[in-house]
Amino acid sequence: MDAQRALSLLRSKAADLGIDTKRIGILGFSAGGHLGAWASTNADRRAYETIDAVDRIDCRPDFAVLIYPGGVVKRDSDVLAPEIRVTSQTPPMFFAHAGDDRVSPENSVQLYLALKRAGVPAELHIYASGGHGFGLRPSDKPCATWPKRCEEWLRSQGSSRRAPVPEESDPTPAGMPHEPPGRRNRSGPYARPTALPGSGDDLADRPAQVDLEALLAGISRRRGSRPSWCSTVAWMSVT
Repeated sequence: MDAQRALSLLRSKAADLGIDTKRIGILGFSAGGHLGAWASTNADRRAYETIDAVDRIDCRPDFAVLIYPGGVVKRDSDVLAPEIRVTSQTPPMFFAHAGDDRVSPENSVQLYLALKRAGVPAELHIYASGGHGFGLRPSDKPCATWPKRCEEWLRSQGSSRRAPVPEESDPTPAGMPHEPPGRRNRSGPYARPTALPGSGDDLADRPAQVDLEALLAGISRRRGSRPSWCSTVAWMSVT
C-alpha cells in the first residue's frame, strides 16, 4: 500500500520537485525486495481503496532494483509466488544476490527468468559469496561492487538522466523551507539532494558522476551499517 501511494505521490509532485515522471523507480533490500517486486507487478491492482486524486495517478515504477529479495518464490520451490505477476508491462529490473545467501538466490534467478520470458529487460548478478545483508558496506568482495554495476545499468536503460529545470526557476516546492544560497539543487531539492538526513554528506559538493553512489551510501549510513531487513525506497535517478 505505502509503496503504491509513494510512487503516485512522487508523480503528483513531479513539477514542484523537478523530476521526470518517467524515471521514478523503487529500490528494495531483502523483504523490501519482495515489496519492490510486488509493486512492480501489481500496478494495475491498488492494495487499498482510493483516497484522493493522487491515487488515480500511475503507481508503476519505471525500474526496480532488488537486492537479495526474499519471498519472491514459493517456499522450497522454484515457482514464483502468486502475487508476483510478471507480464510484458513489468518494468525493467536489476538484481544482486549472493550464492551463499540463506535467502535463496532462486528468488532473484526465477524472477529474472520470468522477466526474460516476458521480454522485459533485466540484469542479474549472482556473486559467489557475500551472505545475506551485505548491503552497501565496502569490502574486498565482488558483491560490494553492485552499486557501480547498478549505476551502469541505469545509464544503459536511460533511467539516470536528470530532468532539466530552468535555471531561473525556484525549485523549492511551496511550503518547504528555502535552502541557503549556493546549496540549492539545480534540478529540484529531491532530484539531487544537498544532504541526506543524518548522513553528514553534502551532495551538492560532489561530482555529478558519483551522485547515485553517494545517494545509496547516504541511505545506508542513515539506516546504520546496513539497510534494514525490509528497507524499501521509492526513488528517482539522480545522474
